[in-house]
Amino acid sequence: MNRVALIVPLLFAAALLTACENEGMACGAGAVAQAGTCKPVPPEQYRLDAEVVEFVPDHRAGRFPGSIADAPIDVALLHGWNTGTEGGDAEPRDPATALDAAAEPGMKYVALSASTGCRLTESVELYLRGGNELVARFEGGEDHQECVRAHDAYAQFAVPAEQVAGALYVEGAKPVAPEGPGVLSHFVPLGVLDASAAGIEPIRLGGDTGGELREALLTAGAADEPLREALADPPADYGGLAFVLDGCAEDGAKLLLGPRVISAELTGDDDADCEVPAWFLAVFTVENAYAQWDARLAIFGR
Repeated sequence: MNRVALIVPLLFAAALLTACENEGMACGAGAVAQAGTCKPVPPEQYRLDAEVVEFVPDHRAGRFPGSIADAPIDVALLHGWNTGTEGGDAEPRDPATALDAAAEPGMKYVALSASTGCRLTESVELYLRGGNELVARFEGGEDHQECVRAHDAYAQFAVPAEQVAGALYVEGAKPVAPEGPGVLSHFVPLGVLDASAAGIEPIRLGGDTGGELREALLTAGAADEPLREALADPPADYGGLAFVLDGCAEDGAKLLLGPRVISAELTGDDDADCEVPAWFLAVFTVENAYAQWDARLAIFGR
């Protein structure tokens, strides 16, 4: 081997090391030479300064794909991404049991789940692995050699946005949309309707169902103009679902997709008080791949 060819690169590396040390950082175990400067090498995995918003060590509904959002995540919506999941609730959720937390400025919210086997864990921490993957470390509890069923744990964290800016994956997969696969395509405030509105059942759009719902709403006192477009048949490869919901000053709705029941809830100012409830039409579109179309459509309390 040519000794000159070997010596020259070594001399260059030594000069670079000296320059970096003069600037207060050596290219040692914690740094690497890049473009003539010393760049810190991120550790393979390090703990983030994350606050635990939710922690459930035994989540009977099973695992769900991870998500990152600007506001606290309703994890019930994430279960909608689990196409073909068996089990689940047979009745719609009571909206009062949903997470009620306000978004904090400068924070991101991370929801994820994992199997902990036969160990019922007691705490959880959030880590960044490889610079771009968020993973949870569920800790504590006792390991048991056997159990009737494995435990599925989930957690939600509030973490400074800059700490997760480079995160591309959550528990090995790309994060999903926090609102689930149901897209609110139309939200129509209907105003005050007569008592017959309480008997209007949710429907899957297609054929004559949209027209029948429109007639029922007109009979209850709704205006006709916004209904035709909202209750049109969905595009190909999608299903449409329509719910008539009562509230006060809400400004949106969310769809909870389960294998046995599909329901909808209003979102917005749910603390508003009104003497006479107002009614809203919420129409969602869902890719056929993400809905169990034999599930029952239902509204809590009806």
